[in-house]
Amino acid sequence: MKPVLERLLTLQRLDMRQMQIENLKGDLPNLVRQLNQEMATAEQSLIEQSEKLIAYEREHGILEMDIKALDGKQKMYQIQLFQVKNNREYDAVTNEIEAVKTETVKKENHVLELLDIIKNTQNSMAQLKEETERLRSQFDSKKAELENRLEKTKKEEEALRLERQKLVAQLDPKTVANYERIRKAKGGLGVVSVVNNACGGCHKMLPPQKLLEIREMNRLYHCETCGRIIVWDESLTENPA
Repeated sequence: MKPVLERLLTLQRLDMRQMQIENLKGDLPNLVRQLNQEMATAEQSLIEQSEKLIAYEREHGILEMDIKALDGKQKMYQIQLFQVKNNREYDAVTNEIEAVKTETVKKENHVLELLDIIKNTQNSMAQLKEETERLRSQFDSKKAELENRLEKTKKEEEALRLERQKLVAQLDPKTVANYERIRKAKGGLGVVSVVNNACGGCHKMLPPQKLLEIREMNRLYHCETCGRIIVWDESLTENPA
């Protein structure tokens, strides 16, 4: 059993070192992911606004052509006024002119509304472009910082991964599963040493008989208080008093 406990202790040390490396990275991985997502959202919004602007400008162009055509109609009806032969024809042409004028005013008002919408859309796009550029600058900066940190720890992390694989292969799957369960439940600390006659995890004092049994390393012991696996480590467990 002693080799098993020693391997578990070594496995815990490897995992603790990996946790330290992750802590060195800080919140950078999450920040990079968040910035990337925000940048993608801003870019998508910019695309959507651009598509809307194109549609608005196309509609504006069509309205301008319609107004021009209506202007041509009005001029044509104005000429016809001089060619009418009776009041009925005069009234009919006058009604056509009024209808054209009404339609022209309606389309001109729509043009004014569209111009406001186009202006607002352009302003919105300008803001989105600034926001996208700001996010891209932050993203590039934080990504470079993260990659720099990753590069510094890449070799060590690979060595830790390989050593961990080797250790896990030498342990019973049930033992590994038990260790992983405790480790996840206890903030990454599943195996602890006796420190000053107490559990190195929760610091609960251990009875003398239990200390002797743990020191023999003949079986797997769990702390009755916190549930962690307790092992004996000569470099840590000796009471200096």
